[in-house]
Amino acid sequence: MKSMQLKLFFFVFFIVFLSFPLWAGKEIVFRNQTQVYAQRDKNAEVIGVYERGDSIPISNIKYGQWRKVIAEVDGKRRVGWIFIKDVKGSKVKESREIESARDRAEGNAPVYHLKNGVGILGAISYAYQGSGSLKFHTDTPGLDLDSNFSAVKGANFYFGFFGDYSLSKTTILRGYLLQRKMNRAGTGQVNVSGAPNSSFRIEQDLLSLGAQLKFYSGPKAIFWWGPGVEIGKTTKMRVDVTTAIDEMHVDTVEKPMFVILTAAAGYDYHISGNFFILPEFRLGIVPNGKPFGAVFEILIPVSYQF
Repeated sequence: MKSMQLKLFFFVFFIVFLSFPLWAGKEIVFRNQTQVYAQRDKNAEVIGVYERGDSIPISNIKYGQWRKVIAEVDGKRRVGWIFIKDVKGSKVKESREIESARDRAEGNAPVYHLKNGVGILGAISYAYQGSGSLKFHTDTPGLDLDSNFSAVKGANFYFGFFGDYSLSKTTILRGYLLQRKMNRAGTGQVNVSGAPNSSFRIEQDLLSLGAQLKFYSGPKAIFWWGPGVEIGKTTKMRVDVTTAIDEMHVDTVEKPMFVILTAAAGYDYHISGNFFILPEFRLGIVPNGKPFGAVFEILIPVSYQF
């Protein structure tokens, strides 16, 4: 189920970002009352009726005598169609998103990194770790077992809190606290005579503190990049070993502390008032992992500027 959720997340993420240029650039301001149809057919269902002065996003692409739009239907956004002759004299202009970006560039909208901010973040993370070994407890007092495992990997969700402090007109220092997950799976073998190869899953939770530097090219820039470091203390680490004839669920003896060195890039998007959304991409390596590990992440922080 989690695998399907992650595939759906990435599918929606890339569809949204690939289709964004089709919708972000223009909106139509209706001159007269106009109907929006469910299909490119005047006999199709009418899903919306807009009055003079109303505006909705419109695609940059023409489809014969029709244009694709996004209509509000029962409080939800839905793709619809308008007949070009019905909107003769209506104005197609740059969308509010484009106007907002121009305002920011001209200094007429808030620039995030010139002030401080606090917020929450959600992240999707893909963890990878090379082949290695673990020691874990069994139910038999005094008996601990070793195990070897192949390269393990897996996708995770986690949440956190952060604060951004403006060091200068082009630099922000971020501090953050995360309840990080690094669950990953592969194949392994317990070091017991005759033990078969098994499916091997490591469930690991960490409480992490981190710092990130964000460098901007200028006082009004919205794109940034920068290095960071995170220190995470393992709070739970469990191994699930499943063979064709048996299952074993045990806590590990080791509860390591990880250092994660990161490189990230992102941009600042003004939502409204003092609120911003700050999407970013991050690559992290775990140099003290046994063995070496890495994480690839998409973060969606939401911040309040003050």
